[in-house]
Amino acid sequence: MPGSTYDTIATVLTTTLGRPAEAVAPDTALDDLFLDSLALVELSVSLTEQLGVQISGVDRSQTLAELSDKLDRMVAAAKS
Repeated sequence: MPGSTYDTIATVLTTTLGRPAEAVAPDTALDDLFLDSLALVELSVSLTEQLGVQISGVDRSQTLAELSDKLDRMVAAAKS
């Protein structure tokens, strides 16, 4: 889905944080991408800026699909 929350996450991970595109998949856990605490903060800040919702504390054990679903719910709640 172009323009989806998942696509936004994938773009931040590959473009901003330099993770290889082949390592980024819906079933990949953040932990599997070897993101240090600074990278997690950068991810949160970038996603907050792009999605318009305040993101705090990203769970490293979440898959990218789970994170995307969580953020979709947060965006929907912010719009209602």
